[in-house]
Amino acid sequence: MTWHFSIAESKNQTGKFAQGLRLRQVDMLQEGITRSSATLSKLASKLRKVCKSAMKRMRRAKKQKIGSPREVVMIDESKFGHKRKYSQGRSSNRKSWVFGMLGVQAHERRPVLRIVKRRSKRHLMPILKNYYKTYKIGNGNGGFLPFVMNDIMGLEKKDFKDFQRVQTADVISALLGHVKEGYEFNPVTPLKKGDSNYVSNPSPDDKVHCLVTVVSANSLSLMDQSVINKMKTVKERANGIDIPQIVLLTKIDEVCPLVKQDLKKTYTSKKIQEKITECSNVIGAPVKSIFPVKNYCYESDTNDPTDILIMLALRHIISAANDYVASL
Repeated sequence: MTWHFSIAESKNQTGKFAQGLRLRQVDMLQEGITRSSATLSKLASKLRKVCKSAMKRMRRAKKQKIGSPREVVMIDESKFGHKRKYSQGRSSNRKSWVFGMLGVQAHERRPVLRIVKRRSKRHLMPILKNYYKTYKIGNGNGGFLPFVMNDIMGLEKKDFKDFQRVQTADVISALLGHVKEGYEFNPVTPLKKGDSNYVSNPSPDDKVHCLVTVVSANSLSLMDQSVINKMKTVKERANGIDIPQIVLLTKIDEVCPLVKQDLKKTYTSKKIQEKITECSNVIGAPVKSIFPVKNYCYESDTNDPTDILIMLALRHIISAANDYVASL
């Protein structure tokens, strides 16, 4: 049987069908959304193909790059499985893992979702590498500020299955400028001299001029001793070549209710001062080089109290880097 609809009627029927996706097939049939369950299945299959094709075209056009100086990127994984409702429908044991990234900037949300067969580093890192991009910071005049920021995975073990920590030797190699731009760190084997991504004769621009360590205030007491030892190893190597070091103590609002209500009380909070002292004792950094900051997480826009803490830390980072470069 062939049906003939006008464009307006086709839009109307498609709209009804889309609204009916939340209903059971029997309800759709009774409300006249479609005439048979076979037609319903065909419509669902067709719409699925159209949506899939549209998503692919959008990915190719926009490349779905996320990550910028003012954008927070959240990463998570979820497991989805088929569940029958009202004891109706086909039973299935199929379950899928979905790896997702969400770019949060002002009022904009940009999601990237990918179905993954496995959650090992070999399967997840290509997704991160393809969709997470590093940006220079603009100066407001069409150019860029005269510094860049490089980020690597943490020393701690992640929650993802088989996702291991970065090698301490690779962090030290990055400090010395031996790591080529775009290199994907191998958690099993560190970069060695002679490898294609190893820079044998690094220029001053290749080297790190200030080492910034990020530590969460709400998990200081839970840090594994092996991670602490690795941090101290990197710190000692940086001290040996006089690289300045700054520590960012993040998530301060989660350890002090007073600061959560008013960030202006950060430096007068006894709890925050205790956390700074604890951080100093744990990783061996001077108190004066530890800067408490609040993470942007659920905010839809920036705010001055949060920005002031971040800019204060950034000013000290740039000042320390400038002093180091001047001494070379």
